[in-house]
Amino acid sequence: MKKTFINKTKNYIPSLNLNDIELLKDLRENYLPIRRILINTIKIDKTKFAFNNEIYKWTIDNIINNFNIDFWDPILVSEDNYLLDWQHRLRACHILWIKFIDALIEKGR
Repeated sequence: MKKTFINKTKNYIPSLNLNDIELLKDLRENYLPIRRILINTIKIDKTKFAFNNEIYKWTIDNIINNFNIDFWDPILVSEDNYLLDWQHRLRACHILWIKFIDALIEKGR
């Protein structure tokens, strides 16, 4: 597994998968890929989560301490900027002072 050191002074880590043209071809009907969405504009309402699971510290620690750019996928948000999925990733960004993250906006939600 390829680990990548996270530079805590970096305010953005791009998602490699947002460049995957083949993947995006299949997703474009339902999702709009967005680069560099400002994290503090993302709203939280747990009733809108795709999976209403608890946020576990060990999961966040694992994202931070075993960071792998290959698994740094965009988060999923609604058209009105509510987080739908990847709440652990978003929390890790807050801890690391990362200001921007890539996102997929789910159309019609």
